[in-house]
Amino acid sequence: MTSTRNRALAFAKEAGFTISADDITQSHSQYELSHQELERMVGGGKKNPYIT
Repeated sequence: MTSTRNRALAFAKEAGFTISADDITQSHSQYELSHQELERMVGGGKKNPYIT
C-alpha cells in the first residue's frame, strides 16, 4: 500500500498538484462503495430500461 501511495504522490507532484498521504487516505475512505453499489457497476444490479 505504501509504495502505491508513494507512486500516486509522485505522479501528482509531477503533474503540478500538491497532495499529502492523508489526502489520499481521506479520499479513499470517503468514496468507499457498498457491495450493492459494486454489483450494479459490474452489471449485477437492475437492468436499465432505456438500453436494449
